[in-house]
Amino acid sequence: MTGHLYIHIGPPKTATTSLQIGLERTCSPKITYLGTFQPRERNSESHARLLHSMVSKNQSSPEAEKAVEDIRQLTQNGQTVFISEEMFLVWQKKAHFWDKLDRLEQRLNDIEHTYVVTLRKPEDVLPSYYQELYAGLSLVEKLRPSCFYRNQRCDCYDYRKLLNWSERAKSRVVFIHFDNLTSSSFDLGAALGEDGLSGIEISIPNSNQGRTLPNKNRELPAVTVADMGRIGLVRKLADFIKEVAPSAFERVKMLSRSMTFRKAGYRRVSPPSERLEDLNRSYEHCLRYLQHRDA
Repeated sequence: MTGHLYIHIGPPKTATTSLQIGLERTCSPKITYLGTFQPRERNSESHARLLHSMVSKNQSSPEAEKAVEDIRQLTQNGQTVFISEEMFLVWQKKAHFWDKLDRLEQRLNDIEHTYVVTLRKPEDVLPSYYQELYAGLSLVEKLRPSCFYRNQRCDCYDYRKLLNWSERAKSRVVFIHFDNLTSSSFDLGAALGEDGLSGIEISIPNSNQGRTLPNKNRELPAVTVADMGRIGLVRKLADFIKEVAPSAFERVKMLSRSMTFRKAGYRRVSPPSERLEDLNRSYEHCLRYLQHRDA
């Protein structure tokens, strides 16, 4: 009997951590879980990390090749293998998530596999995603959240585009609704629509609660002059000062952190209505897809 590989690819902020902990705790002899492990300090040599590193850098390694071979052998021996890594759907400057998915699909095309996507209404998750990425955002995105929401990195919540990608790649995608991951447990087979996994119970912990107020404001750090260091010309100037006058650089750095464009505090960071409506329509489309499957 041939097994199967399930790759949970996210997106972020859809109870991915809870699902990862639940999958790791699963005691079924049918299932082998190969990461991500929580906390992530435990994840340094997991198969999930090795696969993500391979597709994000577009460069393999002996360790990554061994990880792929391990998965191949397990599935050939009849095991159901699970990998979970929401970073597959995280945009990076050198690796858009569409590129990562294309590379992953190419590398695993000889192994029977299915992509698992956790389904959550975008309006409930986008402000939390903005808050999570805030420290690494540009000055413009910090001061104008609408620039962040219109960025292609938020396409990971365009579920219709994910379905379109799967059709082009001729790969299978199934959805687990967020509601399953906020209960204490759920039946894995029922959630995936797979009779062969029915009766396998996944115990779900409660983790990673966002910092919000009742009016859905988000707690954000101050925006300082130091944030201008992400601008190319400013960064080059700072590097030059650091090289020729290190002590002056340290003084300027301290001063830039004390000069604020905007103070820290709770702020409303709602997405633009047209972007939110588009993403919510994609969610409703896939929700109907999920309901039709379970009918």
